[in-house]
Formats: sequence, structure tokens, C-alpha cells
Amino acid sequence: MLIKKKIQYNFIAIIIFAVIFAVFQTYQSKSFRNSLSKYDAISGITEEMGGLFLLSDEYITHPTKRVTIQWDSRINKISKLLLSSEFNSIEEKEIINNMTIKKEKIKKVFLKLIKLTKDNKAGKQDHYTVLMEKHMVVRLSLLSQSMIDDANRLARITKKNIVRTKIQNQTLIISIFAVLIILLVINLIFIDKGVLLSVDKIFKGAETVSSGNLDHRLNIEDKDEIGTMARAFNKITDHLQGTILVRTILEQKVSELESFAYTVSHDLKAPLRAISTYTEFIIEDYEDQFGEDVKNALLVIKERAVKMSQLIDGILQYSRAEKGLKNCIEINMNVLIDSVIDMLFIPENIKVSVQPDLPVIYSSEAQMQQIFVNLLSNAVKYIDKPEGKVEVTCSDSNNFWKFVVADNGPGIDPVYHEKVFEIFGTTLSRAEQKKKDSVGIGLSTVKKIIDLFGGKIWIESEAGKGARFCFIIPKT
Repeated sequence: MLIKKKIQYNFIAIIIFAVIFAVFQTYQSKSFRNSLSKYDAISGITEEMGGLFLLSDEYITHPTKRVTIQWDSRINKISKLLLSSEFNSIEEKEIINNMTIKKEKIKKVFLKLIKLTKDNKAGKQDHYTVLMEKHMVVRLSLLSQSMIDDANRLARITKKNIVRTKIQNQTLIISIFAVLIILLVINLIFIDKGVLLSVDKIFKGAETVSSGNLDHRLNIEDKDEIGTMARAFNKITDHLQGTILVRTILEQKVSELESFAYTVSHDLKAPLRAISTYTEFIIEDYEDQFGEDVKNALLVIKERAVKMSQLIDGILQYSRAEKGLKNCIEINMNVLIDSVIDMLFIPENIKVSVQPDLPVIYSSEAQMQQIFVNLLSNAVKYIDKPEGKVEVTCSDSNNFWKFVVADNGPGIDPVYHEKVFEIFGTTLSRAEQKKKDSVGIGLSTVKKIIDLFGGKIWIESEAGKGARFCFIIPKT
């Protein structure tokens, strides 16, 4: 079951429980209010009965109309109070029924008492009338006391109901808190065991895999999102293990190929050097014996041998572009570029100026040297002005250093701005390549190194307006 579903079911269970509690609480509140209403009615009946008894007694000594009116008012109030509340239990109904009967009897007795009193005033008083009057008073007293006893009995029952309702409410509240605490504990256990523990396993599994143990797998078989995440983690680890295995094999193969390339280059360059040397010896020793055609052919052989040797060197430099990327140190760029200028042959008619406050960067010294050797040598090589200018500058570009190598040479048509960075890519004809001693690998090597640094190189130039080779490399 999904975690979302589990949480939803728990939430629904809490809502249902809350609704049941609300319904029961409403019923209990109604019952409690009804009990209080009963208790108030009974208290009123008891109070009215006491007043009724006193009025009955007063009427005997002072049989006035005022007393009669007050007595009728109280008996009517008692009638209303007996009907004002709902007495539902059998015992309550029986008591109310008895009280109603007794109330009617009291009413009849009092009416007879009124008649006897009127007879006495009319001069009809005799011994029997006196006895009847006393009997009526005793009867009123007994009936009133009996009604008061019934009212007290009903009050005790109602009070018990009130106490029972209070206890039920308290029990209900305690039960609610207990159930809520149980639900909370269940949710906490679910979150701790079902979620947090599994997440902790995934976190520790990630740490284990990141430390190099690619054989580690998560043993979480849950059918929820955590289980899905664990299975995805295992799949990623399988894929990573396979990728690293393939990478390891590729690195071995690349290492073998590099070793093979170095061996082959050495084996190729040795005969090329021999061809160049022997061709030169032949030209020097037998120059007088050859015609111009043979001499020119020998010179072509020598040039092609030298060209082939340069081409092999360029290819090796391109293949070694990734070497040294890990050997990064702090480099004073002014010092590095000055050393590059010292390595190059700069004609007297060309002036190379370097910004005096170049930054100290953290990078590979060999690779940065390779970049500026190619860019500066290209700038010097292709300048066609009587007074050549080459300028090296640097600026801060947020998280990058931006270097610019600018010259006042012939410039590069925008259609060739991408082509010159391709391996063997050039804008020159074969004759011009021969004249400039170019093999078309230098700029592709520069681009490869800068790409490996995470930077970018581009050209800002138009034909006949000089060129600006710009590149950026990360500061860290």
C-alpha cells in the first residue's frame, strides 16, 4: 500500500472517530440538558407544593378570595411543571403519573374544603361539617407530603442520571484521548519503522555506494514509494556498476592504445628522420650529379618526411590533451606567458604585449602552456603587416577567467570560425600550409583542452581586420 494511501486511511479513521464522538457528544449533551430541565421542574414542583400547603393552611384560618386565587395559580403551575419535561423511563413515568393523580385529588379536596367553608359561613356548621373540615385538612397535608416525597424521589433519580451522564462524558473524553494517543503512537511507529528507518537505509546505502562498494544493494521489499525508491536505487547501482566496469575496460583499452600510439609514433618517426637525413646527405654529396628535377624531387621527399613527423607530433599532442588535467597547481600567468614567448621565434617586426597584472590561476601548467604556445605561434605566423601586433589580456567574468589573444593579422572570415577548430581544419590552401608550416591540429588541440577544463573558445574576427581568439576557463 502506498504511503499516501496509508496516511489517507489514518486520516479518514480519525475523521470517522471524530464524527462518532460529535454525534455521541450531541446526544449526551441533549440528555444532560434534559436531566437539568427535569431537575429544575422537580425543584419547582417541590417549591410550589410547599407554597400550596401553606396556602391551604392559611385558607382554613382566613378563607379569603386572595388565598383561593393564589392557590389556583400554584396548582396550575404544578400542572405545567409536570408536563414541561420529558420523563422517559418507566419509573419516572410512574412517579409523574402518581403525582398527577395526587394533584387532582388535592384539587378536589381543596374544592370540598372551599364548599365546607362556605357552608360554615352560611350557618350550616355542625359536628359532621367540623369533622369533615379537619379530615380535609389532614388529607391535604398527607397528599401534599406524598407529592413532595414523590418529587424528592424523582429528584434523586434525575440527579443520578446527571451524575451518570457526567461520568459517561468523562469516560468518553478519556477514551477519546486514549484512542487519539494510540492513533498517534501507531502513526509515529509507522513513520519511524515504515518511513524513517527505510529512508535511513537508503541514505546509508547511498553512502556505502559512494564510498566505492558497488556490490551493496538495498533489501527493502515494501510495496509503497519507499520500496519503489529502493528498487530504483538498486537498478541505478546495477547500471553504475556496469558503467564503471565498461569505463574501466575502456580506460585499459585507451591506455593500451596510448602506449601503442607512442610506440608506433616512435617507430614511424625513426624511419622518417632517417629519410630526411639521408635525403639531405644525398643532396649535399651528389648535388652536382643530379639535374634540377631530381634535386627538386629529393627536396619534396625531405619536406614530406618533415611534414609527416610534425603531423605525428600534432596527433600525439591532441591525444595527450587529457593528460595532466589532474596535475593542477597555482600558476602565475605572466610568468607562464613570458616563458612561452621565450620559447617561440618572434620576428623583429612583431611586438607581443602582455597585460602586466594577469591573475594567478589554479590549473594544469602543461596544458595552459600548450594553449598559449598554439595561440601565440598562430598569431605570429599569420601576421601579414609590416608592423605586427599581438596582445594578451585577461578579465574577470563572474566564475570564469576570460583570456584574449588579439592580433592585427589578415583576420578570419566568419564562415571559418568553427572550421578552424576541427582537426586538420584550416583556411589555407596546400601551398599556403606548406609556406606557413601548418598541419591543422594546433587549434583543435587548444579547443579540446579548453573543453576538458569546462570552458569555451571562440573567434571574434572579420576578413582583413585582425583576429581575437577568446576563451574562458573556470576559476576553480
